[in-house]
Amino acid sequence: MEVSPSSAPNILGSLAARAAAFLWPVKEKPCYPFLSRMAASGRSFDAMLGNILGVGVGASVNHAHAAVQVINFYLDDEQEQERRHIIQLTRNDDVQSTELLRGYVREAMRLRPQFSGLWRQAASDTEIPQGPGLPPIQVKAGDRIWSNFRNAHMNPIEFPNPAAVDPRRPASIYNLNGAGFHNCPGTTYAQQTIAEIVKVVFKLKNIRRAPGDAGKLVGFSEMIRGSEAQYYVTRNGAVSSWPGSLHLVYDE
Repeated sequence: MEVSPSSAPNILGSLAARAAAFLWPVKEKPCYPFLSRMAASGRSFDAMLGNILGVGVGASVNHAHAAVQVINFYLDDEQEQERRHIIQLTRNDDVQSTELLRGYVREAMRLRPQFSGLWRQAASDTEIPQGPGLPPIQVKAGDRIWSNFRNAHMNPIEFPNPAAVDPRRPASIYNLNGAGFHNCPGTTYAQQTIAEIVKVVFKLKNIRRAPGDAGKLVGFSEMIRGSEAQYYVTRNGAVSSWPGSLHLVYDE
């Protein structure tokens, strides 16, 4: 049997690694206690890896997606009044101003969500209430259900004058990152940190979009399963639900 050089053991690399570890012992890293607690949980390696990757992706890729959606929303001409108020709030450090900024983040995530909904398959027969004046929906085990949380956040019962931006709406009425068992553990983290990102960006002098297409999230919207969904044109001309780059400029 012939062994290719690429699959043969890297003896020199192994010896070099051992020598480096002897000369420069590995110092304890901040992640060690976390990894130790994960290992002590008794879960399988695959389960631990799945949890870490799930949190890691949500705290990076999804977080960046949500943040750029919020910033892009308030750079639109339709939100000029709200943008001016946000710029005023960035100059303050009091609790009320901070909470209003978080309210603006929640409103942008409600009106311009990352995704309009998701599919779920019913595990058992159940009944879903629709609210006052509407009959409940009968669901059978195995049914596929489209959970349209974009439309849910436009319900005038929970959100009076739903098309308007109101940063003073109670935080408790939003379900932007799931609910119940499927509620994202990073909901509070996301809203607070995105508010800080918004604060840094809109504190820049005369912040505005870059000229031309560079300052836009080039794309279009379509009605999918009864809800408006955003799609974007990528650099290679393909269509994606993930936005590309957004360039901003400001005065020094």
